[in-house]
Amino acid sequence: MNTKDYSMISIKENVGIDKFTNDLLSKIESIEDFTKYRIDKKNDLYIIQELIRESLINSTSEEIPYESAVRIVSYDKQENIDQINAEIIVTKQSHKKIIIGKNGKMIKAIGMKARMNIESLLKKRVHLSLFVLVKENWKNNQDLLKEFGYID
Repeated sequence: MNTKDYSMISIKENVGIDKFTNDLLSKIESIEDFTKYRIDKKNDLYIIQELIRESLINSTSEEIPYESAVRIVSYDKQENIDQINAEIIVTKQSHKKIIIGKNGKMIKAIGMKARMNIESLLKKRVHLSLFVLVKENWKNNQDLLKEFGYID
């Protein structure tokens, strides 16, 4: 066993985690072409999209996971609270009704869950506004798929 290939950590005591993370990242960065998948500020928007989509799927009991996408329309970073406007895109009007819910209760719940997860990621307060749009056949639109980050 090579002693330089392991790290002593304790999550409970918060010991050795930074060193472990740095060691792991240095090894990962040496892997060819891995850097484009690294989580950093450059792909925060994609992660935020997926956090909103995750909240959508969990809140709707997985009724429409494959029929939805999220697009960040605007992201205004401010000192105290970031402003994020996002669209949830679905293929059918009936899906839009499910997402909005009776008196807007479902979209509110989706937004609250997503906002909490985004604030945890960014480590700051966020104002999140969600809008639901119907775009039939969006899954076959190359421009939209690129914009959503599903294809290069």
